[in-house]
Amino acid sequence: MGELMEYFKNKYYKKNVSSSEDNMNKTNVKNTISELCEEYLKDVGDVFTFEVLPKDLPYVVAVIDEEPLKSKYIINQISKTLFEAMLKEVEI
Repeated sequence: MGELMEYFKNKYYKKNVSSSEDNMNKTNVKNTISELCEEYLKDVGDVFTFEVLPKDLPYVVAVIDEEPLKSKYIINQISKTLFEAMLKEVEI
């Protein structure tokens, strides 16, 4: 009986911890990109180029299409770990 409990504990508990760590890392990456873009992008036409660590690459690729980044900035991947961000121009 103890082996069965150990199996379920290892299977589901570790997955939840990994999932919560992934969510935390994703949130940290999104917040960092947002803060840096706000700091370095002041006018339309400004370009902010940044490089990410390979371990953070999946998080960056995921968050560049999420709000609020998606509605404020145009972020393009220009190489494996290099990205460019520009302010979106809003027409009134």
